[in-house]
Amino acid sequence: MAETKISVKALFCKGLRDSSFYFISDFLSKVISIFIIPVIARMVSVKEFGIYDMFILVANIVVMISTLGMDSGGAILIAENIHDRKVLSLIIGFQIILNIIVLIILWMLSCLFFALGINKFFSLFEINWLFIYSLFYLLIYDTSSFLRWTGKAKQASIVNFLSIAGSIITGFIIFYFAPVKKIDVFLSGLALGLLGGVVFSIYLLKNHLINFKLSKINLIKKDLLKLSIPYIPAYMANYVMRITDRLIVISFLDPTALGYYALASRISAIPQQVLFSFSKGLRPIMFQNYKNESGKKMIKKVYEWYISLIPFALILAIFFAKPLTLLFGGTKYYNAIPLVPILLASTLYFSSIYFDGFGYSIKRKTYAIPIITGIAILVNIVISILLLKKFNIVGVALGTFFSSIFVSFVYAFFAEKLYPFQYNFRKIFFFILLSIIIITIKKLEVG
Repeated sequence: MAETKISVKALFCKGLRDSSFYFISDFLSKVISIFIIPVIARMVSVKEFGIYDMFILVANIVVMISTLGMDSGGAILIAENIHDRKVLSLIIGFQIILNIIVLIILWMLSCLFFALGINKFFSLFEINWLFIYSLFYLLIYDTSSFLRWTGKAKQASIVNFLSIAGSIITGFIIFYFAPVKKIDVFLSGLALGLLGGVVFSIYLLKNHLINFKLSKINLIKKDLLKLSIPYIPAYMANYVMRITDRLIVISFLDPTALGYYALASRISAIPQQVLFSFSKGLRPIMFQNYKNESGKKMIKKVYEWYISLIPFALILAIFFAKPLTLLFGGTKYYNAIPLVPILLASTLYFSSIYFDGFGYSIKRKTYAIPIITGIAILVNIVISILLLKKFNIVGVALGTFFSSIFVSFVYAFFAEKLYPFQYNFRKIFFFILLSIIIITIKKLEVG
């Protein structure tokens, strides 16, 4: 028993050590955002801040679609050919070329939709800058992903930090000194600020890019696409799940309401970013040790501890929602205060998939993930619309909360059926019920 505890502790330490570079990079980036984004929120209208929020969300979706799942599928080929520089050069070269082609097709379709009057949320100026931003970010993302899977965590984290920090700082400087303080100015600055990251990425990949031979692409093309394409539905489902609530707000309320929702979402996402940083180091350790008893015990403990802490995080969010909202956005975002605790709990429950779901990969059943998320999206839409009629924008947040719980519980339940880690579902259900009770009591107090 003592040996198991020691080995579990060793696994935790290794995972945390591997996460340290990513955590430091993400933490420093968030510190910059925490100082700059609230200033932007105060200097533009609530409606324009909603445009900024959608700009970032849509750009993330565009980039994820453009990768064609190669950031995950490519990891398998990289691991199998880690010492073969020629194959590695083919993987990253083909990935970048094909990703850019997909991105250009998406840009052309977006311009066509705008011309046909299908999209009127973004202006044509914003669409063009969105795809410039996505192009630069895609190159940086491909580089970071490649470096991460080739064991160069330090370089990957530096690329991430320089890119994000450069983007936010450049955007702010251009916006601050612009004669007209419009959100479009900040968005174009965000895109231009990624140029430094692009240059650094090309520098880090220069040897692989020089060695890339287009004529040899058939050596890895079939395998890379076969491994990567199945990840696209899972990516799409996850991002649609994240953007569904915004689309409901836009469709049934107004742009100002979207601004309130956007700020509350940004505040509630702060813990998620910290968790995601740690998961980058913990997940590989978990996956590499899921067959032994120490690894199984680690996976069980991490997930159950995570779920048990959510109700306590929710209570803290209730107490700090007002000062945080006023700090980040000022008094004009007062209507966003009730949203913060609900969206924080929603984010934490949805983020539980970072620490679970190994059964789907182990048993090669990843096709089930988008099915579960797709059902959750329908649950979100139905509950949000029903509650919106009674609770307005808070109803949308509640719909997101309940659908996130659905994803968290069902995702873990069926993953456990595929490959058991002996989760205590009575304990998990108790803490989920506790979160629902806290949200209900808080809602009754408010109105």
